[in-house]
Amino acid sequence: MYTSFQNISDKARIWVYQANRMILSEESVLIEDRMKSFIEQWTAHGNQLYASAKVTEDYFLMVALDENVSQASGCSIDASVHFIQELQHSMNIDFFDRTKVVLEIGNDRIQQDLGEVAEAIKSGKIEPTVSTYNNLISYKEQLTSEWKIPLRNSWLKKYFSQKNTIA
Repeated sequence: MYTSFQNISDKARIWVYQANRMILSEESVLIEDRMKSFIEQWTAHGNQLYASAKVTEDYFLMVALDENVSQASGCSIDASVHFIQELQHSMNIDFFDRTKVVLEIGNDRIQQDLGEVAEAIKSGKIEPTVSTYNNLISYKEQLTSEWKIPLRNSWLKKYFSQKNTIA
């Protein structure tokens, strides 16, 4: 059963899918409509799942599932992944490209290849206070404190330690 994203429990399990390009506003509407249709029929072992989805921050598709209402199964999770794969193919958006990083610099969000970000950090062009997104969060409640984080607190922090070792 579909519910609005703001109404789903903060304890809901969450999956964050980052697009390989900016998602246009009209695409956001289409993605959310198609996700709503999918969620309306999404089940695990015959039980309706209580879930939501939304596009946010120009680059991210989030799927939230309240497992206090009904538990996901491996097959139901696979079904959601397959649906998102179908969605990406029909819209020419890749939600499984792990070679891109979204940065928030001031009021702007930009996406760069990981190699470019690593080099910019090493050369001092990007500061440790620039924000990025931790797409490995597991629960909706983590969106407020663990999703958008400074680079110095992300897995990219290793490139700051290499900053002074450039020859």
